[in-house]
Amino acid sequence: MIDSHTHLELCEPPDAELVADATAAGVTHILTVGIDGASCRAALAAAEAFPQVYAAIGRHPNAAKGFDGADLAELRALAAHERCLAIGETGLDFYREGAPREDQERAFAAQIALARETAKPLVIHSRAAEQATLDQLAAEADGVSVVMHCFSMPERLDECLERGYQISFAGNVTYKSAAELAARARGEAADRDRRALPDPASRAQGAQPAGVRRAHARLHRRAPRCCGDRARRRRRAQRGARLRLVSVAVAQSRRSSGDAAEPGDGPAQPSLRRLRQFGVRPDRELGQNFLIDSNILGVIERAAELAPGDVVLEIGGGLGVLSEHLAERVAHVHVVELDERLREALLDATSAHANVTVHWGDAMAIELAALDPEPNKVVANLPYGIAAGAILRTIEELPGVQLWLAMVQREVGERLAARPGGGDYGVPSVIAQLACEVQVVRAIPRSVFHPAPNVDSVLVGLRRRSAAPSLALRALVAGSFAHRRKTLAGSLAISGRLGGELSREQVREALLALGHPADARAERLSPEDFRALAAALEL
Repeated sequence: MIDSHTHLELCEPPDAELVADATAAGVTHILTVGIDGASCRAALAAAEAFPQVYAAIGRHPNAAKGFDGADLAELRALAAHERCLAIGETGLDFYREGAPREDQERAFAAQIALARETAKPLVIHSRAAEQATLDQLAAEADGVSVVMHCFSMPERLDECLERGYQISFAGNVTYKSAAELAARARGEAADRDRRALPDPASRAQGAQPAGVRRAHARLHRRAPRCCGDRARRRRRAQRGARLRLVSVAVAQSRRSSGDAAEPGDGPAQPSLRRLRQFGVRPDRELGQNFLIDSNILGVIERAAELAPGDVVLEIGGGLGVLSEHLAERVAHVHVVELDERLREALLDATSAHANVTVHWGDAMAIELAALDPEPNKVVANLPYGIAAGAILRTIEELPGVQLWLAMVQREVGERLAARPGGGDYGVPSVIAQLACEVQVVRAIPRSVFHPAPNVDSVLVGLRRRSAAPSLALRALVAGSFAHRRKTLAGSLAISGRLGGELSREQVREALLALGHPADARAERLSPEDFRALAAALEL
């Protein structure tokens, strides 16, 4: 295939001009490829701006110096974007060695794993490292769709084809020294239909006949020298010492003034930057999965219907990425955080905001009624271990809260929103729905968190419609579900939740009076049925 790979952010004309020219020339799909964090974000921005542009997200081997878990987490978050079609370019480059070989190999391995995780093709760059690249692919990339970008090893072509790799040819086939490569390109491109990247599901398209690609023969001519010179000047300028010195000076100035770091200082995403800056290691026992995709903040903001007068309670402040987003949009934010190891990182996010109060302690133990000003909304990425309990507690103890928007484990969200009759329907469902309308707003991919959790997540929303259920009503609900295989009357009698004040027969008669079978089980009653049952039993 002819390589459609490009780097829009490295070209002098604006993206709009380049895309317009390409469209006029008959180009319908453009893949712009990231080589580091900044260029990956630029690639996604272009993909969002132009419908014919898509992005590949990766860390080039020459940009792999110091590659670590925070870098991988950033790539994982960016790769979750719907306009990202591939992972890369990645691989090994021992010609320039812009990064130590061990760093290149580590970054390469991480991106192979990411391609497998996301089921996206892997775009490979290899220069003066053919054997090492192919060896690592053979050892680690089984089952991954591999695209050999700017293919330059004609003697290994048959081997690559036998492995099932996609082969893309670029401008290097026009070099005078590349006669063998050009010959192989002509022979293989005419006989094989190979497509490197899948079309989006909404734009399904079959493989093009090989003959169509002959129309691109004009690409085998050299680009005008002026264009090549201009691109080379731009690359030299970007690599020049003067630009680096200015960047360092600005970064140092911003750090000394307390401002956020520039992209050149490390990951731009606040959680990733703080993970690295403060040496934070997430504690799985505390259910810590930090939000690392800032795109999701806008989703939360809209779903929570944030307004300037809101007072928000955030449980589980973590690294503060949601805290600072909320602080810029509402009147006051109460942040509750248990883990003292996060103090520096969380205060880094919140200290610049006078409208944020950080409460250090257990969200299940602090005195919620003492919060001043009183919250009217709860917006949080809740620690998995306390998610359901925290929501139910705030429903009961914070009567002024009218809306909840929380990221929780999918099973918790589905249980809170469950309807009567299903296996998920139980005590949390009834207690929450007695006071609120509950719905699962949307699924959240695992890739927006670091570390990526082993479970799926959702945004769950609750809107208050009445006061929290009384203690007696909550006891009735808990006793009714205490023994799910028993009838409701039997479960209540066995559980002793009502203190022996009611007989089994009284409960059966009350059920009959409400139009339910005497032997009904708890999961058959709606929340309002439980309210009516409590009234019938005079609880």
